[in-house]
Amino acid sequence: QTAGPMMAECVLKAGIVLSVVKFAHIITETHGSREQRTTNAMPYPENVSLEEQVAIKREYTKKQFGATMMAVFPGSAAFAATFAFAPLYAIQAAPFMMTLVRKGKCGSLAYHCVYATCLTYPVCLYHVFVRRGNFFFVDVAIGAVYMLTYNLRIHRRWTNEILWSVIVPLVVTVWIYIPQLEEALVPVTMRSNLYFGLWLVLVGREVFHHARTFAPFFSKKSFSENDSKTRLPTCKNHSHDFLRRMCMHARTHASIPDSGAFKSPSARI
Repeated sequence: QTAGPMMAECVLKAGIVLSVVKFAHIITETHGSREQRTTNAMPYPENVSLEEQVAIKREYTKKQFGATMMAVFPGSAAFAATFAFAPLYAIQAAPFMMTLVRKGKCGSLAYHCVYATCLTYPVCLYHVFVRRGNFFFVDVAIGAVYMLTYNLRIHRRWTNEILWSVIVPLVVTVWIYIPQLEEALVPVTMRSNLYFGLWLVLVGREVFHHARTFAPFFSKKSFSENDSKTRLPTCKNHSHDFLRRMCMHARTHASIPDSGAFKSPSARI
């Protein structure tokens, strides 16, 4: 790909990402909350400590950066579209599982297990179905950009506008030029063993990291404990509390005796 089309692709994709970031900021400021968000507001099983919750939320954040990077991958239409839509599993699963938790159909443990699985799916799709177990230097470079993105945003506190103005052209450039450098610099006889070693180290590290981060969800205590305490309040409970407050207010001002009808959510009115 020549410099002209590559530059146009960088500008177009960066413009789309920055536009979405701007619209999301406007919607959040107008209708949303910066504290009560999907992953921040979700309760955790009782056996998950605060330190473990921080590590899990950090992993969720990393995967969200990776989803944006996948959306700007260059290449053929089939390849680019596959990875642009791969993160949608997690994006759609999060509100669906949140709805089930709010309605009391499942606990927070089920939410986190499904959400973590959907976040990990694009990585499996890439290494298993696209690369088919092969590994290339561009994969190492993309992984480095992935970690760089997280560090610049979380630790260096770069703004979204500056961050994606730098990262989107970097992703496109790395994806196009690293394979060309690889062809020119790495002898053919060394590639198979070298690629296998890289694949074994980096993919093995990723699997170990995921297993260690999400291990609290799969402990015996998580499955044995009653997870109902971590469910979010349902609309039925909100309605009952409202009616009870109204009746208490009426009894206070009208001296109505307490019949005890509203002491239990299951009581009939």
